[in-house]
Amino acid sequence: MSAKDLLITFINTVFLIIVVGLTIVYFIAGDNFLVFKQIMESLVPFGCLGLLFLVNLRFWRQDAKKKEREGNLEVTLHLTFVDKLKSDIFLFSLPVVLMGIAFAANGKVGLADVLEALMVFIIAYLWEKWLFSKER
Repeated sequence: MSAKDLLITFINTVFLIIVVGLTIVYFIAGDNFLVFKQIMESLVPFGCLGLLFLVNLRFWRQDAKKKEREGNLEVTLHLTFVDKLKSDIFLFSLPVVLMGIAFAANGKVGLADVLEALMVFIIAYLWEKWLFSKER
């Protein structure tokens, strides 16, 4: 292990100890068990997504190390116009699907659902425009 890796591991460990210590003091000494329960229930989806992200990150790091050893860090995609069309169809159907899920769950589509769908659309649209702006 290099010195850089040891330093990063040390900083992560210190940060973890501080977070755990402050959490214990706040929830146990402050008698906030109900708040703790609500926070833990709301963190379950984030935990699942975080776990998937960490698994994906591990595979990505293996691929990155392999490409670095080979001396080729470029990624070349051979896309056709049909691929771009599929991307556009996915992009514009994403808000409709999100509002459909909200309608199926609640029986109505509220303002928060529309704003959520709009934000997802804007983020996906900007990502697609940035990605396809690199085409030659």
